[in-house]
Amino acid sequence: MNTDMLSFRRTVFRQMRGKVFVHSFPITLEKGDQLKEEAFHENRNVFILAYQGGANVDDKIKRICNSYAEDDSVIEINSNYYGTELKETMEKK
Repeated sequence: MNTDMLSFRRTVFRQMRGKVFVHSFPITLEKGDQLKEEAFHENRNVFILAYQGGANVDDKIKRICNSYAEDDSVIEINSNYYGTELKETMEKK
């Protein structure tokens, strides 16, 4: 785990007082999955944050994520939006 990943995880933990689950992993792509053999994925990481939402919590996490993002690479997925779809998929199994 590189220092950026550790620093981000530590910042989220401290600012949110341990109420956010952070999972991180480096991006790995096979040669066949790369576009034009570019190495844009090298030294990039994916962070997944899980937490109970609220206006203040959302704003605080967005500020933390944007401070660590090199570009507009922060993607937000709201579980409330996907909740019904996920529930239907789980019921089918």
